[in-house]
Amino acid sequence: MMPASSLIDLDGVYIIWYSELEGKWVNVPISEIDAQNKRLGASVFELGYFAIVKDKNALTGVPPGVEIQEYHKSGGIRFSHPSGGYYYTLLVAAYIPKYAEDNFSNMVGSTASTGSQIGGGSPRTVTHMIGIRPGTYTIVVSRRKAGTMWELPGKEEFYSVAPVINVGSFQYVGWETENSFPWAELSLSGGQWQTGFPSIWPTPTVSLGTGELQITLSWTNTSTRIYTIDIFVYGPNNDGVSWHKPYSSDGCYALDRTSADFNVGYSIRNVYSIKKMISGKYEVYVNIWKKHTGDGPMPIEVRVIRKGKFEKLIRTQISNLNYEEDKSKMLKVYEFNM
Repeated sequence: MMPASSLIDLDGVYIIWYSELEGKWVNVPISEIDAQNKRLGASVFELGYFAIVKDKNALTGVPPGVEIQEYHKSGGIRFSHPSGGYYYTLLVAAYIPKYAEDNFSNMVGSTASTGSQIGGGSPRTVTHMIGIRPGTYTIVVSRRKAGTMWELPGKEEFYSVAPVINVGSFQYVGWETENSFPWAELSLSGGQWQTGFPSIWPTPTVSLGTGELQITLSWTNTSTRIYTIDIFVYGPNNDGVSWHKPYSSDGCYALDRTSADFNVGYSIRNVYSIKKMISGKYEVYVNIWKKHTGDGPMPIEVRVIRKGKFEKLIRTQISNLNYEEDKSKMLKVYEFNM
């Protein structure tokens, strides 16, 4: 959260972050607005230099960057359900970006839910999905009837027809959510409510292994691009782990392999330490083993946690197929010493 008490409104306001990996200032979508205390928030994994700016070309008092990446404003979806009584969840099942700058954006799987009225009690009569990139969205809508002092919450239901909606950029963003415009108004038609969970919802995942070290590779397969991507961690004496060698020879660290290799969805590779690792240099590589569907760069993230503390998040993309697993052709993303 960052103070913004001098701002009269939020029109044209950006939160920017200096990316050391890219060598440029990058816009970070505003994810939280505290109108009472006049603060703006952004959800981030990696700390560093941040600033709130209106004029992107006048960066007084912040470290100089090569450039600020041009970025159209985000927008939002508004779903009104005035009858009340239900908590709704909106989930992005498919996304076609409007601008080329968002070709690598991962909006699939984003969710928004109905909040409660001030003071608690009944659900709000409007559900907002805010801070999403311009484009065409397919939204899965589900709901659950709110409980009362005399009645338990209802069973989960979902609407049988997923609406498709076009989202543009906000032309104005106010301190109050409803004051922003224009909203993309979501409506339901042509379907019916069915009991159960939507098939698009992910299945529960098994907890990943962790320890003194945890390195997690993640990416999202879409309907147009499905890849099998692997992580390789090489330690001293070229010992290491990978999909075909899940345990290091010294027995110090191992690989979890949970993914949606052949399906649309969120995929993970996770390396974690079992016992104290030997001293020396370690290198982390990422490799595309197979492209099942589509071509082109796949956005990936590699998160590094050491001794229970977040150390680094690497956001990049990988495009070259390397079926032979030639190390010289793999993408090196990180190295460290134990």
